[in-house]
Amino acid sequence: MTIPLSCACPPSDRVQSLMSGEVAPEGIHLHFLTLPVEEIFWRQARHSEFDVSECSLSTYVMLRSRGDERFIAIPAFTSRFFRHSCVFINTHKGIQNPQDLRGKVVGLPEYQITAVVWLRGIFQDEYGVLPKDILWRRGGEETPGRVEKVKIKLPPEIRLEAIPYDRTLSQMLDDGEIDALFTAREPSCFTRGSSNVARLFQNPRE
Repeated sequence: MTIPLSCACPPSDRVQSLMSGEVAPEGIHLHFLTLPVEEIFWRQARHSEFDVSECSLSTYVMLRSRGDERFIAIPAFTSRFFRHSCVFINTHKGIQNPQDLRGKVVGLPEYQITAVVWLRGIFQDEYGVLPKDILWRRGGEETPGRVEKVKIKLPPEIRLEAIPYDRTLSQMLDDGEIDALFTAREPSCFTRGSSNVARLFQNPRE
C-alpha cells in the first residue's frame, strides 16, 4: 500500500533529493511542493493545507502551548541560520553596537517568527538589550500588508505597532523611517547596495 502525502518546503540543498525524486520514501507517494517559506507557514498555520511541511518553530510552540494539537513536530531541521547576519541598520542613525538600539525603532516581519525570537534572545542575553528597550514596528519586508499568522498577546511593556499598510520594511529602512530591521533574510535595499543600509555586525562569522 502506498500512502499519498503532500509536502511543502522551500527549495534548498537539504531537500533537493526529495524534490528531484532521487530519494523516494518507502511506501509513500510524495507530492512535493516548492513554495516560499512565508506562504507555507501562513497556509499551514491558518488552514492546515499540507500533510507535511516545514514549520516555524516559534509558531509551532505557541500553537501547542494553547492546546492546538493539529501538528506533530519531527526534529528534522531543514533550515539553520546564523542570525547575527540578519540585523540591518540605517547608516545615518548613529548605531555602532547592539546597545545603540535602545530607544530605536526596529522593524520586523512578525513579532513571533523564529528568526526574530532568536535575535531578541541574543540581544537580551549577550548584550543586555531587552525587548522593552526597543520600539517595534511590524509589516511586510518586501510586500505590504503582512500580519501575524498567529494571534499574539504581549506584556504591556512591549511596544509593537504595524507600519502603514502600503509600506514595506525594506523601503522604510532605506528611507530612515525605521532605524533597524530584525529579519530572516536580506532586505532588497541591502542586496541592491544602498549606501543607507548595512549589517550591524559587519563580520557576523567573526
